[in-house]
Amino acid sequence: CDKAEDIDTTELRLSLFESAESLRLSDIRCAVQIADTAKISPASAVAIYDAFEAIIEATLPGLQEILFCAEHTAQGWGLRCSVQCTDAPAALPGLPQMQLERDDDGLLYFTMFPAEGGGL
Repeated sequence: CDKAEDIDTTELRLSLFESAESLRLSDIRCAVQIADTAKISPASAVAIYDAFEAIIEATLPGLQEILFCAEHTAQGWGLRCSVQCTDAPAALPGLPQMQLERDDDGLLYFTMFPAEGGGL
């Protein structure tokens, strides 16, 4: 993406925070982290929000807690997300590049970075 086209992450942050607040109103613990001074391409901003939405949709109605972090690396934007839910998806439809792991405590970890074959 041409750097002149990059936008501030403020709008993405506001959209993610608004969605997080809606989840909290449904008694789902939710935290979102994204740098507030970073620049991002419009395509990456949409991809990050779409991934957030896909994770939520895939883990509802058993979603209990979610921590969603969008990060910028030297290779580009990516994300990390940990989820506690009662029904774990095997994969995310439409996001085959998303890595999904489950730990011994039943927490789900979603990751997607350019170095892992599927950046945003």
